[in-house]
Amino acid sequence: MIILIGIIVGILIGVLHAFLSWDCYSSPFIEGFIGGVVGLGLGALIFVIACAIDGPEDYKLDETFEIQALNDATGYSSSCYLFSGYSESKPVYRFIYQDELGIRTNEVNAKNTAIIYTDEQPKVEVYDVKFANPVHRFLAPISVKFYKFYIPEGAIKTEYTIDLQ
Repeated sequence: MIILIGIIVGILIGVLHAFLSWDCYSSPFIEGFIGGVVGLGLGALIFVIACAIDGPEDYKLDETFEIQALNDATGYSSSCYLFSGYSESKPVYRFIYQDELGIRTNEVNAKNTAIIYTDEQPKVEVYDVKFANPVHRFLAPISVKFYKFYIPEGAIKTEYTIDLQ
């Protein structure tokens, strides 16, 4: 979005400059094009700098569900178009929970989760994560979900099997 604003401002400055300094050796189209390229560069530079400044994040509790089952797995996704495509896998957590609509399932990316041991009923808290700084929020209006799983101690089992045959 900021790149688009930079392009528009650059084109306007280039066209304004071309009309104010009109003579037989310059072209308003070329001046406008140069202004657009400069505006694109400035907009891209502002965007890169704004994204490089990693501000603190604001975690807002969105929902809480009691979970009935939790499983780690590998999620697969793929896409094909004409004669090319891709396939990828990523670690995910799948869980079963109950809400006002009934018993439902959900799958979340494992990198957006935290597992916390508790003595209470297993539950999942869903957080809406945004930039805390309003300028960052305007430049990058991105919202990500973060999940905290509260599970009993000893619920995670690690098993290693070595087969030398």
